[in-house]
Amino acid sequence: MDKTDFRTNINNEAELFASLKDNLWNSVQDRIQNHKGELLAEAATAAVIGAGLAALTKNPALLGKTLVPLVKEAIPLAGKVGLGLAAVDWAVKVGTPAYDLWNNPMNLKHDKNVLASNVGSGLVDYTAMGLGGIAGGYAAFRFTPELMPKAPTFDPKPSLRLNESPKTMEHPETLTTTRAKDLQPDVVELYEASFPKAERQPVDEVADLVSKGRIMVHATRDAEGKLGAFSFTSMHDESATKFAGLDFVATNEANRSQGIGSLHLQRVAESIKAERPDLAAMTLEMEHPKEAGIAAEELATRIRRSKFYDRLDAPNTNIKYNIIDFEDPSYRGMAQHRAFVFKPEEFNAVKAAHTFMTDEGGYQLGKFDPAVLEFNKMNGYWQPPTDWRVGAASSAYLSVLQQLRH
Repeated sequence: MDKTDFRTNINNEAELFASLKDNLWNSVQDRIQNHKGELLAEAATAAVIGAGLAALTKNPALLGKTLVPLVKEAIPLAGKVGLGLAAVDWAVKVGTPAYDLWNNPMNLKHDKNVLASNVGSGLVDYTAMGLGGIAGGYAAFRFTPELMPKAPTFDPKPSLRLNESPKTMEHPETLTTTRAKDLQPDVVELYEASFPKAERQPVDEVADLVSKGRIMVHATRDAEGKLGAFSFTSMHDESATKFAGLDFVATNEANRSQGIGSLHLQRVAESIKAERPDLAAMTLEMEHPKEAGIAAEELATRIRRSKFYDRLDAPNTNIKYNIIDFEDPSYRGMAQHRAFVFKPEEFNAVKAAHTFMTDEGGYQLGKFDPAVLEFNKMNGYWQPPTDWRVGAASSAYLSVLQQLRH
C-alpha cells in the first residue's frame, strides 16, 4: 500500500466515525420506534435473569447445600465475564465496518449506515437490558429473604446443668449499678490498671463513642461511691442480628472473689435487655480453655473464667472463633464466643460474631481480611454483596446474545 492509499484510508476512517454525529440519532429513533416489542422482551428477560442472579448472590443456599460452593465461586465471576463479552461485542460493532472500509474504500456510504445501526441499536439494547437487569436485581435483593448461616446449638442455661448459681453477696442492696453518661476518672484508672495497653481501646476513642451512645459504661459502686466494678458494652444494632458486645469488664482488686463481678454483669445484662428491647443478646469473647500448649496456671484461669460465665448463663455458643491480636496479625488464639441471650429465636451467633469482626464498634476488619475469610470458611458463612448491582451485569450477556442473532 503506497502513502496515497494509506492517507485515503485514514481520511475514510475519519469520515466514517465523524458520520456518527449525523446518523446515530436516526438509528436510535428507528430502534426505539420500530422494535418496541423486541426491546420490551429483552428488558423483561434481563429483569428475570437479573433477579435470579441477585437472589442467588444474596442467598446461594437457595440452590441447596451441594451447589453452594459452586455458586460462591461462579457469581463473583459473572459480572466480569459479562463485561468482557460486552467489550468484545462493542469491538465487533465498531470494528467490523471500519475493517470493511479499510479493505473496500468504495463501501463508505454502506459502512456509515452499518456503523450507525450497530452503535445505535447497541446503545438502545444495552440501556433497555441494563434498566431491566437493575430493576430485577434491585427487587430481588430487596425482597429475597436472607437465609442466615445455621449456628451450632448450645445450652442457653448452663447453670442448670452445673447445678450452680453465681456467688451472692450478703447485702447486694448496698451496691448500686448505674449507666454513666461519661468516663469517670476512677473508671479510666481501673480500666488502664486491668488491661495491657496493647489490648485496650484508646480512652479518647472510648469517650467519644460513649458520648455518641455507641458504648454504654456501667459502674457498680458502694454506698460511699467507691468503684467496685465497671464494664464497656458496644452497640451493634445496624444489621439483621442486633446485639450488644461486652468489650471490657473488670473488678477492683480489693473487691474480687466477693461476688461483685457476678452482681455487676447480672445487672448490666438485665439493664441492657430492658433499655434496648431490640437487641437479641449481649456477647463476649474469652480465651478458650481447650487451646493447645497453654501453661497449667493459664489453663486453670481460663477454666475458672469459663465456669464463671456458665453460672451467669452466658454459654459458649460453640462457633469456631479465633481472637484477633493487632500486635501480632499472625496470632490465632483459640477463643470462646459467649452470649447472654435475650431472644433465642432471633439470635444467630455466627452472624453476631461476624458483625463484631467487621463492625465499626468491633475489630473493624475488611471483608477480605485474612481473619474474616478464615472465620467465614470455618463457620460456613456467606457474606452477600452490599448492593443489588450484580443484577445489572446480566444485561451484558443478553445484549451480546441479541447482537449475535443479527
